[in-house]
Amino acid sequence: MARILTPATYAAIENPDIMEAALLTPNSQGRPKKDRFGPTKLDAMLAKKISAALLDFESYNGWGSQKGCITDDGVRLRIVRGTDEVHIRFCFECDILHIGRGEFEKEINFDRGHDRFADLFREAFPKDAVVRGIPRKQN
Repeated sequence: MARILTPATYAAIENPDIMEAALLTPNSQGRPKKDRFGPTKLDAMLAKKISAALLDFESYNGWGSQKGCITDDGVRLRIVRGTDEVHIRFCFECDILHIGRGEFEKEINFDRGHDRFADLFREAFPKDAVVRGIPRKQN
C-alpha cells in the first residue's frame, strides 16, 4: 500500500492523531449528501483496527479496475495527523472506497474487505439500523 498511497497519506492512516466517522444520507433523498449522524471520534483501539484494514492490500481488488456504479457513500472517515487530513468515503452497495488528501484522490474496489469494513462500522455504530443491515458477502 505504501507504493500506491502518497507517503503522507499512508503515514496519516497508519498513525492518526484523530479518526472520526460519520454516517451519510442516502442518494435516494434527492438532496446533496450530508452527515445524518456524527461525526463521532473513534476510540484508539477501533481506529487502529480501521487503519489496519485500510492499509491491508488484501482488502482490495486492485486500483485499476473500474465498475459502472454511481456510488452512494454511506460512511465517511476523517483522519487527522498533525496538519494533514485524509478523507475516506465508503459505498457498501458498490464496494467502492474513495480516498482523498489534498490534491491526491483515488478510488478502489474493496469487495474483498467488504465484511471486514462492515463489521468495523457496526462496532462504531452498533445502534444504527442501516449499518446493522449491511449484508455480509462472505468474500
